Amino acid sequence: MNWKIKMKKEFISLKGLNLTYNLGATNAFQALHDVDVEIEEGDFAIVLGPSGCGKSSLLNIIAGLELPEKGSVLVRGQDLLKLKEKNRVDYHRKEIGMIFQAYNLISTLNVLDNVALPQIFINKKKKERDQRSMKILERLGISEHAKKIPSELSGGQQQRIGIARAIINEPQIILADEPVGNLDSVSSNNVMEILNKLNVKEGKTVVMVTHNAEHAVWGNRIIHMRDGKITQVEIKNREGLVEKEEKSKGGMSEFNKFVGRLKGLSKQQIKILLEPLKAKCLVDQLTKLFSEKQRDKIELVIKKRLNNQIDLKGFYEKLDKSEKKGGVGLDKRSAENFSEKIEFILKTANIFSKANSSEAKAKSVVDGFVDFYGYKISKESQTRATSFLGDFLAKKKNYLELKDILNKSIARKGAGFDQRIIEEFFAFLELVQIVGYGLGENKK
Repeated sequence: MNWKIKMKKEFISLKGLNLTYNLGATNAFQALHDVDVEIEEGDFAIVLGPSGCGKSSLLNIIAGLELPEKGSVLVRGQDLLKLKEKNRVDYHRKEIGMIFQAYNLISTLNVLDNVALPQIFINKKKKERDQRSMKILERLGISEHAKKIPSELSGGQQQRIGIARAIINEPQIILADEPVGNLDSVSSNNVMEILNKLNVKEGKTVVMVTHNAEHAVWGNRIIHMRDGKITQVEIKNREGLVEKEEKSKGGMSEFNKFVGRLKGLSKQQIKILLEPLKAKCLVDQLTKLFSEKQRDKIELVIKKRLNNQIDLKGFYEKLDKSEKKGGVGLDKRSAENFSEKIEFILKTANIFSKANSSEAKAKSVVDGFVDFYGYKISKESQTRATSFLGDFLAKKKNYLELKDILNKSIARKGAGFDQRIIEEFFAFLELVQIVGYGLGENKK
């Protein structure tokens, strides 16, 4: 892991980025909203977030492949927005090495020629580029496959070829877009080890985007994204512990953002928007292992459940039913597990919404959290967490103060929650708040 001591040096600086696709058209979509990112030389930066949150757009801007309509992009002292197109192409070829989820290898070329391809664009002679390509293939342990075509190799081997091609021109910055998304766990770990070596032993600055939180262990700078915004940045020390944490907009919670979307709307408008917003939040939080197509279908089924158009049995049947028959197409076990999770959140949200005091609301969340995840948390920790959360709900503590005191040890008068539990606790709290929003009003 990259916990080396290094002098701080701003390497990649992005400020106030706004990127909109199809700008001015009826189907315009804003992928990035006022994004600020700082990455230092030698960082292994992990950009973490769900599908569609803007991760790849951010990566493409650093690569010089996308230009924002607003903001500044400084990379190794170069202002990419002021470069002529020819110079930006040169920058991309020489300064950037890109690794893709789908490998993007040319099926008709053998391994050696695939790796050597970027050298052609910087006018290297065939003998020189073949020699260099073979050295890199040897370094990555796949030189014996040099004359094979990509389809003859496994996914892990093809991704190593992709890495070899990315570093053939000796770039200082490696950009990896979901590089292990198509690989099994063993191949994934091998690829992550290679990226780690490029970072630690060769001093490459690595920026990798992923939706899998497990990959965060490899990075020293973790950039969390959601809905086109940076929500949080964690910076780790040499021991791998978070020594600095920055929260966007003063630590505004997802629930406050959710409520903010409803401001200024009439009750009728809120009623129309409420279920889709709740369904989206549930899908974002609980369906990370499902495909994007499944997520879209699950969101529709959740809306029906929230509207009481289907009961628990009907909800499960929709999840279990094949896609050909109009269902989501989950296997039986996944359908059962997911429907139970949704029902638990709905039940907890109902209890939360009906509670008459901040203390009672806090207790419903803490008790629900412990049951939901099955954590063995001491009674003292639960009691303290309930008290602290009650203060937060009563607006006696803000978001960051609550997070800080939950993380403090029992001896320091905190709740003794570790970082992983805290992240899951806040995710659970926000789901309960969002799903429970307006339920108490509806019951009156």
